[in-house]
Amino acid sequence: MIEISRRKLLAAGAAGAAAAGAAEALPTRPWIRYQAERATANARARWRADMIRETYRMVWVAPDWNAKEMFEAFIGPDGIPTHGAACVTYPGDPGRRMAFVAIDTQDPNSITMLRTFKKLSHLIDFHIFPLAFLGPVSEFQGATILGAPNRALAMDDQITLFSQKGSNGIEYDVSRISEDSERKIWANTNLFRATRGVDVPFGVYLGMDGGYRPFNNQPDWDHYLALFDLVKAK
Repeated sequence: MIEISRRKLLAAGAAGAAAAGAAEALPTRPWIRYQAERATANARARWRADMIRETYRMVWVAPDWNAKEMFEAFIGPDGIPTHGAACVTYPGDPGRRMAFVAIDTQDPNSITMLRTFKKLSHLIDFHIFPLAFLGPVSEFQGATILGAPNRALAMDDQITLFSQKGSNGIEYDVSRISEDSERKIWANTNLFRATRGVDVPFGVYLGMDGGYRPFNNQPDWDHYLALFDLVKAK
């Protein structure tokens, strides 16, 4: 039987640890590191491009629709709505990139999309324009939200209540809706139609590359993150 003394075991362990430390201390060759970083960057770019292409395939637009025209028709250079339109915005970091969003308070897909946007509003400046697209209830709820002292809170109430069984959202009193709020909801609706909008929810995002990207309700979180320049390839 071969016997190994405790001293030999300790010596062998110390030698192994020293060898491992020396191996870890070896510098990575610059060209190997460069190639790895380049491959990662290329994979990230391909992944994001694929996700954005999928987003485009899910969007239906009129043949003569123009993304830049619609975006600038609703949002001026200073970020303020134009042509009498009015929107809901949420507080967030200064300098956020902007996105125009057209919704209907009675459209389930619009509510689903807004619920997602609440999680991204500190990073993206969503300008949410309610439309009277699906009928009188949409008109009155949209006008009530635009006439509220705090539009963001009123929109949050709509999102919460609409998601409850047996509810179609916030209550409203037609006799208390101001003419100004009525003008705003119809300015939103007419401007959307004038810029050849065809369905809700619908939006246009001004990307980091300066391009205008159309979008609607996306199937999963990753599509939104790629669309809004917020994610890296996994």
